[in-house]
Amino acid sequence: MENNRFTIFYDVADFISARNFYHDVLQLKIRHEYDDAGHKCGAIFAVNEHVDLEIMGPGSGNQQQRPAPENVRLKFSVANVDAFYERLQQSNAEIIEPIADKTWGERTFAVRAPDGLLIYVSMDIASK
Repeated sequence: MENNRFTIFYDVADFISARNFYHDVLQLKIRHEYDDAGHKCGAIFAVNEHVDLEIMGPGSGNQQQRPAPENVRLKFSVANVDAFYERLQQSNAEIIEPIADKTWGERTFAVRAPDGLLIYVSMDIASK
C-alpha cells in the first residue's frame, strides 16, 4: 500500500479556539475549512507535505459529546525551537513543560491546546 498522506484528526469542544490556536499560535497553514450545515465544522492543517491535522467541532448550537483525548499527544519538530518557544510565550499559550535539553537528543517543550491536547515542540540536538 502506498501512503501519500497521513491525517490525524480529533473532535474539539470549542472549534473557534482550537482553530485559532493551530493557525494563529502554532502557525499551521489551513489546507481546507468546512461547515456541514450546522452539523459539523472543521479545519485541515498542513503539518508538512505528508501529514495533516484535522480538527472537527460541533456545528452551531450543538454540544461536543466526546471528551478531549487523554492518551494522545502530538509532537512537531521545528528548525529553531528556542524562537518558537519565545513566540508561544508571548502569545500566552499554556506552556506545560518549559524548554529543556533531553537525554535522548532533543531540545523540547510542551504546550496545551485549548481542548486539552498536549503538544510537544522539539528540535534535534543529538548531531550538534
